[in-house]
Amino acid sequence: MRRARAEARRNVAVAPGSVAVPPFSKSAGCYVCGKKFGKALHRRRHHCRQCRESCCLQCTSRTRRPVLRYGLDKPQKVCVVCETLVFNNEAVVEVAAPATASQPREPAEAVVALAAIGRASRRPHSAPLPPTEGATVTMPVSMRGSGRGRARSTKGKGGSIWTLPIRPLLKRKKSAEQLRNRKMDLDLQIDKRLLFRGRAVELQPQSVAPPAP
Repeated sequence: MRRARAEARRNVAVAPGSVAVPPFSKSAGCYVCGKKFGKALHRRRHHCRQCRESCCLQCTSRTRRPVLRYGLDKPQKVCVVCETLVFNNEAVVEVAAPATASQPREPAEAVVALAAIGRASRRPHSAPLPPTEGATVTMPVSMRGSGRGRARSTKGKGGSIWTLPIRPLLKRKKSAEQLRNRKMDLDLQIDKRLLFRGRAVELQPQSVAPPAP
């Protein structure tokens, strides 16, 4: 069944003005990244309809493009190299299309071409700032003093301005606990003294008055 379908695709009439569709190349690995094909989903073999090369799923473009060169009007599966060189850059079509059709490209050449196109499409760097030789910046006296104070505080606190005062809080907590414990001890001692006094009064012997003569 697969062979019959492949032969039927080859025997399809070619549209006028288009080139005969060449067969797909069956290589052992992806021609873009060079990794070998396998049974995993991201390592299966895919074919680019533009350059007819074998590529993996990661090197296949997510957008489908019609390949008018071979009379394919419907969106087709293409690789990232053809997506960048052929479809996204109109100025490179005349140079890149004959090379892709005549001879297969090496993985290194494809990666270098992608890097060059990416550099060219980037936003140009901003103009350099004018030289500041001989220019002096004056600061108010108040700002100078505050800057020095901040620098000292940062050095003393380990180089960070936004440090929480944990040690003073711990000291306050410890002193509050000590005061509370002292108060509890005093209350306990007072209760003990009152209890002992009450027992002493109860245990005292009652003096009996002698009978009158």
